[in-house]
Amino acid sequence: MDAETLRLLITAGTAIVAGLGGAGLTAYINRRNTTDSLASARATTDEQWKRTQEREHTTWLRDQKMEAYTTFMLRAQSIHAEISAARFEEIPDVDPEELVIDRGKVKILGSPKVRYAARSLDTCVSEMFEAHMYVRIQYMEGIGDGKATEEDEDRIRARRHNRLMEALDGLHAAKVRFSMHLIDYVEEVRNDLGTATPDDHELNASNRALIDPDREIEDEEVDLVPDGELA
Repeated sequence: MDAETLRLLITAGTAIVAGLGGAGLTAYINRRNTTDSLASARATTDEQWKRTQEREHTTWLRDQKMEAYTTFMLRAQSIHAEISAARFEEIPDVDPEELVIDRGKVKILGSPKVRYAARSLDTCVSEMFEAHMYVRIQYMEGIGDGKATEEDEDRIRARRHNRLMEALDGLHAAKVRFSMHLIDYVEEVRNDLGTATPDDHELNASNRALIDPDREIEDEEVDLVPDGELA
């Protein structure tokens, strides 16, 4: 084999090897790019899935809160209406203890301020029922047994009237407290659900003034009780 033929063979072999090497390098780069693209796509998909899960959980939690908050409020208002409509010689056909059941879900899902407001509203309902029952006792109490003198009966009648007026004042005060705490409850619920508006503060202050004109409205932070006491 002469030198020229050998040179041609070496050149051709080098070209083939170089071509194969270039093809291998290109294939490696393509595989690497594909692997990186798949990894990036998986990361993007995982992040999108995570965000979707977070959005779905946030929506679910908000819906659960809305249901719990609304159910509790409507039950409280229903009991309030039944007590207000009952005649004084009647026992209202309600059980304030039922409100405790609805408040249970609020205690599980609610923010501390909503739970505090719910507890205050629950307490007002019980106080209002007890106040109505006390009025009923005073209202149903007999004036006398018919054996007392007219002067004594006048004194008995006067004492009965005073006790009845005192009981009615207590019932009215309980109803005022209920209305005030209902405003507080709705206010905290709207804050927690993100539905509050800039006009709420002024509107609530006006409503409070209408319910109790003699009450001084002051801006003050709610003194929250420990979670243990909220339970």
